[in-house]
Amino acid sequence: MGKDSDPIIDPESNLAKGMLTLGITADMLNKWLSSIGEAPVGMPVAKEVPVAKEKEMAGSGKKPEASVPELPPMQAAVRKAMGEGDLSKKLADGQFQKSVLQWVKATANPTSEEMKDILEVFRADVITDPALLEKVLKHSTLERSEIEKMESFKKVPPYRRKLLMDTHRPQKESQAEIQRKQDEKDKGQGERFLSSEYKIVNPLLAAFDELGVDPGVHQSPDFDYSSIEDKLLPVWKRIANERGSSSVTIETWDAETMKESYSMIRSMARVWDKYEMPEVPNGALTRGDIGPHLYGKYSFLDPRKMKYKDGEHSVSLEITWPGVMSTTIGNPKDHNFVQKKTFIWRFTVGKKHSGRSIGTINPSEQEVTFPVGSKIHIDKLIVRLNDKSFREAEFGNNAEVIAIARFL
Repeated sequence: MGKDSDPIIDPESNLAKGMLTLGITADMLNKWLSSIGEAPVGMPVAKEVPVAKEKEMAGSGKKPEASVPELPPMQAAVRKAMGEGDLSKKLADGQFQKSVLQWVKATANPTSEEMKDILEVFRADVITDPALLEKVLKHSTLERSEIEKMESFKKVPPYRRKLLMDTHRPQKESQAEIQRKQDEKDKGQGERFLSSEYKIVNPLLAAFDELGVDPGVHQSPDFDYSSIEDKLLPVWKRIANERGSSSVTIETWDAETMKESYSMIRSMARVWDKYEMPEVPNGALTRGDIGPHLYGKYSFLDPRKMKYKDGEHSVSLEITWPGVMSTTIGNPKDHNFVQKKTFIWRFTVGKKHSGRSIGTINPSEQEVTFPVGSKIHIDKLIVRLNDKSFREAEFGNNAEVIAIARFL
């Protein structure tokens, strides 16, 4: 080609403008092409329509000939080197590596095809420039674990690796770790229940029972009480009031309070078997209740209604406890707070049972808590309506009825 020949690359063309981003002017390209007589390695060969020609054709109503989309020169060179299987060798050349990095840095938002080529450069394990790593992290879909295995990643300065990874690939918690944290959160509800929330939660469970919702139903993960919410709320408040909760406090309870309380019930149920199962010496547990609170639901425990006389009465009764039941290790006489009640339970359990230690509050009470819907078999009722000295050494002198029972 002679010096007076028309320039190969039109300075106003899209290609020339694109090359300027790499610091390569159209004049430089034309001189280079004129000197070698052919396009350099990797240079696109598709015919480009000069801007002036485009305008002329647009004015005539003609459409320019379709052209093959052009690749940036260095991307084309990378493609060629990949095809020839010597990309790493090519990248080992300082000038070639520098040109490739310029192309990568100039590619602000890579297309999927450009990203494939950039990844190949990264995988070549030669370039350790943090800018290349950032491009890979920011625009590729590679998992953190995949990137960490690559030699090119390991060669990037550690502080830059950490900074870029924390920014673009924050460490994901394993499913097991996520579950562990959720379990700990759920287990923490047990402590809340024992501290004071039992005054809210157990009346709610009793309200479900009064409305005919079996524990097996409302303990199901799929249960939704919204259809009975309007009935549930007033029943819940009434039962809490009957059990001695402050009427001022109860008045503040609303649908949101109920939602939170039910969430606590579900949380404890989810992790019940993950609470510690305490050892119960001699399998002996006890509990104290206020008789009238029981007789409303379990009329067969009311000695007056059943016309029981003082003494021992063998029975065979089975009940399903609607709430969370708290018991205490030991015999009734061991605990003053049990002896003060008018109805005392003496339970026996085997070495394996569903009772759990769900919190550390009041350790002196040695509390063992049983889940919603626990089944209890009552074998004997000891009635002391008139003579509370009967078996006083075991049960004190306050309770009217003592139930000898076992958890099923």
